Amino acid sequence: MLRTTLLSVLVGLLALASLPAGAVGPAFEDVVSTVDGDTVEVTGTAIFAAADGPFEVGGSVTDFASTELGGAIGINLQSASVDVRDDGVEFVWQLEELGEVPPEGVRYTWAFTAGGQSFQLQAKRSNLVSVTTAEDPVGHANQAASGEDWFQLRGACQESYQGTPVSGCYHLAFLDGAFDDDANTVSMFMPFDTRDGIDRVVAAGFQPGTLIAPEETAGSSITATVQAGVSNTTTESYINGWDAFFAGRTVQAFVGKADTATPSFGQEWTVLDLDDDGSFEGSVTGVGGDRDTLHLRACATNAPCTTTSVPLG
Repeated sequence: MLRTTLLSVLVGLLALASLPAGAVGPAFEDVVSTVDGDTVEVTGTAIFAAADGPFEVGGSVTDFASTELGGAIGINLQSASVDVRDDGVEFVWQLEELGEVPPEGVRYTWAFTAGGQSFQLQAKRSNLVSVTTAEDPVGHANQAASGEDWFQLRGACQESYQGTPVSGCYHLAFLDGAFDDDANTVSMFMPFDTRDGIDRVVAAGFQPGTLIAPEETAGSSITATVQAGVSNTTTESYINGWDAFFAGRTVQAFVGKADTATPSFGQEWTVLDLDDDGSFEGSVTGVGGDRDTLHLRACATNAPCTTTSVPLG
């Protein structure tokens, strides 16, 4: 039995966290749902506002570095920001001061989750002290020999890294990045579908529209720190509690009860196919009994999500 429902209205907004003043969420137009058994096919259009470019992710800064030492070696962290692009995301550490040559032991990290995977970005001027053969990552020896700046993507994070009593993450790939002494920033760019040196996908969960959320390793998420060998240190400044954000535009759906606009236990949002013009389509299963409503949400970077519900009866 086929049932079709047409909807062309905009409904309430669901905010992620602190958002820019006047931020406007997407709007839905011409949503059509067709039910066949326990499956609903849905098409429509989501109208997105133009992206605003880089934005700060917020959070609370904690500084365990002395003013004199922190400024001299570039670990007085001020804020962090992201710039979501069509092909990936640039992550930026803003420092009070960035010396021209931070010592070997100074590193900058950013831990987060995306698509059910844990990742950590790590930037260093050099990494000769910690080069080992334990992981044997692709390109590791050449990168060390080149003397170039060190921008790593790490993953599979564990509380006991390689059997040591400290937390850490394993090497996945080398990324592009920059130390900007004039702007006092460190930046790294992570492309969607990140690949390693022999073209293997190492970050399948990092996709356009994926929710990027904070994660902590050793009690901190975004850090500027002095690292002594492989041990943890309190000579650092760090940011925790920063705002989750969507890496671009996404339209998602699930089938549930009429009065429940979030998935219940055992359910999750289904990502629909989304074209550049905002048109979307896809299918969602689960229709039956009191699950008689299709719930949709459209989200974009640095803007509130818009949700709408379509009765299927």
